Amino acid sequence: MTIAARDKQRVAARDKQRVLDRLFKLRIRGLNIGVLRAIFGFLNPEHGVAWAKYCRYAEKSGRSERIVQRTIKTACDMLILRRAYREGAPAIWCPDLMDMDPAEAVRRVDIAVGSYNGKTATPTSSATPTPPSVDPHDATAASTAESVSATAAGTADQSDFFASKTTPETASETASKATTKTTPLNPKKVNSIKNEIGNPSCPVTPPRGGAARRTTTLPPASTQAHDLAVKIGKLCGLGDRTYEWSEHWRREAPHIVQSWLTDQGWYEDYVISVVRDVIERASDWSPPKSIRYFEPPITRFYAGLAKQIAQVQRSRAWLNQE
Repeated sequence: MTIAARDKQRVAARDKQRVLDRLFKLRIRGLNIGVLRAIFGFLNPEHGVAWAKYCRYAEKSGRSERIVQRTIKTACDMLILRRAYREGAPAIWCPDLMDMDPAEAVRRVDIAVGSYNGKTATPTSSATPTPPSVDPHDATAASTAESVSATAAGTADQSDFFASKTTPETASETASKATTKTTPLNPKKVNSIKNEIGNPSCPVTPPRGGAARRTTTLPPASTQAHDLAVKIGKLCGLGDRTYEWSEHWRREAPHIVQSWLTDQGWYEDYVISVVRDVIERASDWSPPKSIRYFEPPITRFYAGLAKQIAQVQRSRAWLNQE
C-alpha cells in the first residue's frame, strides 16, 4: 500500500471498539483494557498514531503509570500495539487499525506535531495583524480584508481620542494615585519572590526540534530513578561519595532518569547495558557533565531494536502467506 493510499485512511470509533471487545474476551494477563481504551482515545484519526506521555494515559485511564508501562509492554510483545522511539514521547499505533512501519509512524507524528504548532497563536502580541492577500475576484476575501483594515483604523482612532483627552496635569494625578495604591509594603521581599519565580530550581525539558520551548517540569524522581541515576554516576567514575557530585548529577539527573522510565518507556537493564558499552568503547573516558550524554546512544539502541522487531514481523507475515 502506498503512502498516499494510507494517508486517506481514517481510524473509526467502531473499529476501536471492535478491537477492544475482542481483546476483552481474550482476557490476556498483563493487558489492561482501560489503559488500551485511553491509548485508543489519543490515536489521531487521520494519522493513526498516538504520541502522548505515559502520564497522560494514566490520567485518562485512572490507572498508575506502572500499569500503563506493563500494558504497553505486553501489547507490544503480543503485537497488539507497536511502538517507535523518537525524540520525545514514543509513537504508538495499532496494526489492526492502521498498519505502518516505525519510520512512517515517526513521520506522521512529526507532521501532526508540526501542524499543531503551526496553529498555535500568540494572543499577547501587540503588533497589528497584516491583512491577508485579497483576490479581486473573491468577494468574501475582499470583505474580510476591509473588516480587518477597519478594525485596525478604529483602534488607532480610539487611541488618538484618549491621547487628546489626556493633559499633563491629569496624567500626573493619575500616576500619583496609581503609585500610592499599587506600591508594595516591602519592595525587597516582592523582588526576591520574583527572582525565585523567574529562576526555578527544578529542571525543565529542553526544546524539541523546531517546536516552541515548553516550561513543564520533569516528573518527580522515584526511588527506582534515583537508584538508577546513582548507578550510572558510579559507572561513569564519579565515586561513591554522592554528596561531592556536581549539582546536575545530584539534583537533575534523577528527574531526567525518571522521564526515561516514564515518558520514553526505557528499561533499566537496557539503559545500564548501553551506558557500559559507551564507557567501554571510549578510548579516553572522563565523566560527562550531564547524564543526557547517554540519550543519543540509548535512542539509537531502541531504534535498532525496533528495526529487528519489524524484520521479524515481516518474516512471520511471509511465512503465514506460504
